[in-house]
Amino acid sequence: MGLKKVELSMKPTKKSKLTKTTSLGIKVSDKTRRKYGACEHNQVSYKSLEHLTKLTFKRLTRDGRTLQKIGTLIEDIKFKKSIIDYQKHIIKGMTAKYEEQFDKYIEANNELKEENTDLILEIQKFKAKLFGKFSVKTWRQSNRPNKKEDN
Repeated sequence: MGLKKVELSMKPTKKSKLTKTTSLGIKVSDKTRRKYGACEHNQVSYKSLEHLTKLTFKRLTRDGRTLQKIGTLIEDIKFKKSIIDYQKHIIKGMTAKYEEQFDKYIEANNELKEENTDLILEIQKFKAKLFGKFSVKTWRQSNRPNKKEDN
């Protein structure tokens, strides 16, 4: 009886048609094999390679169009940036010019202010010589008999 048990254990086991064992010991069903296009020797078939190639080609053409769009956007952005830099340069020059002009106006204003104060002092001296110690207002009031005629 012991011999029969040994003989039975040495017999090769039947493999089912649905699953086959790979060299790694993983069982793969025929349905899975057909789904991924694998051959019986567990390598990828030409059918699945062609499918993968078509998908890769589609992706590359789509990526190429996307990169062209990105390239034109980058060129547009660089062009607009150069315009902005040029305008910044122009604005700096204009602000420097206007600051110089503003400083000249302030200086001219101060000179006019000094001249006006000098004129006011000269007018006051002239009034004092002409009218004496009286002010113009008191002189008018004393020298005009009818105030209504002034208007």
